[in-house]
Amino acid sequence: MYKQMTLSSSHKESFQNPLRESFVDFSMKTPSKKIIALSVILAFILVVIIRNTGAYGVTYNRDFPQTTNPAVAIAQGKLSCAYDGSIINDANPLYPLILALSLRTFTSSQDISQLFEVDSTVCANPNPQISLSDNLASHIVSDTAFVTWLVVAFGLIYVLQKSARKNTWFLIYALFGLSLMPFFAASISIFFHPEDVLAIGLVLISTGAMLREKWILSGIFAGLALDSKLIAVPFLLVLFVLIPGKARIKFTLAAVFISALILSPFLITLPSSIKIFAGHDALTFLINAPSIMSYLKGIFGSHAALASRGLPVIFAGVFAIVFKMKLPNVFKNTEAVVILLCASAIWRVFFEVEVFAYYLMPISITFFLIVLICNRGYMLYLFWSFVTALIYNATNGAWGEQFMTKFFLLAQLIAIMPPLLFIITLAVSNWKTWKASIEIDNRQLQVT
Repeated sequence: MYKQMTLSSSHKESFQNPLRESFVDFSMKTPSKKIIALSVILAFILVVIIRNTGAYGVTYNRDFPQTTNPAVAIAQGKLSCAYDGSIINDANPLYPLILALSLRTFTSSQDISQLFEVDSTVCANPNPQISLSDNLASHIVSDTAFVTWLVVAFGLIYVLQKSARKNTWFLIYALFGLSLMPFFAASISIFFHPEDVLAIGLVLISTGAMLREKWILSGIFAGLALDSKLIAVPFLLVLFVLIPGKARIKFTLAAVFISALILSPFLITLPSSIKIFAGHDALTFLINAPSIMSYLKGIFGSHAALASRGLPVIFAGVFAIVFKMKLPNVFKNTEAVVILLCASAIWRVFFEVEVFAYYLMPISITFFLIVLICNRGYMLYLFWSFVTALIYNATNGAWGEQFMTKFFLLAQLIAIMPPLLFIITLAVSNWKTWKASIEIDNRQLQVT
């Protein structure tokens, strides 16, 4: 009778478990292309809903012309007006080219001309009365920014699949976490800088290609990232340092070729744009959103703005060199590479002359990615996102702006210290494991 009861209990358990086992199997295995596509679509719909409702909405911002101005000139076939220096512009041509293609495809010339008046003498003049809800062309300008989320989503998945966390659950966490990220929404609404988001997405794709030892492909996306915005420079320097030997030549040639190919139609006007941009940095230094560089201004003097651009690159390069010297094949270690990318994002904010919400977007994305890869620090990341979003006005509220102005040093420390301490702790705790793993890989290579 005892045996019968045991069999009955076992039979009952096996009858109840198949659904649970199939669910566990589905969630823990590597997702299929169909599951990835469905997850991307659902998360993308969530992004659209969040950005167009609630605290974000679609607003006009003084930075709106930086991408739209050259895009309109390109759409109207007046390349010489795209970067004529009539406005302050630090957006490289890739995103304006994408926007120009979108405008040409979905709108008429009359709709486009309502955004900006472009002629051969004064070139592009922004209309100060424009808002992002006036006509069809304005909606195209606003909605094309969603393309950048897809690029970041692909880059996130591409890197994540080279880690141990590549099952279906982590894919869902990654995509829906990205769709809820306040600094992404702020970057394409309150602060209209989709070119920043595009640059970081392309950096992630370049990183994923490097982790797969596809040097030319990595170089192509590195070149595209450079053509999006120069904030990509510290991140790409990290990849350049980590890539081994002759592979670095392939990476560099591919990056230079694709970058020059896109830039070539605009090279005649780029020098004046760069000159105007440098003057802009000097003029607005520490006025709108003060930072730690207020204290360093006494050291760098009139060169403080240039230091804020150069020091993040130097720090990113030095840390990458240290990792490379201690861990020769570190380019194979997804966790270590993403830690270096997150550190590069932090240096940029640390030395920045002015800190706005969209400047924190690269930290937010790389911090989130390293949390996913190491499968720890979720609550820290959520708390950091919530607090910094309030402080840096990522939800378009007045409280954060007042706090950021009065307590700018504390605000900046809150923005950089949690992710910095997290990646330092992670690197220290995993250093021996990384070194042992690389030594094992080297021995296997010697045997083969």
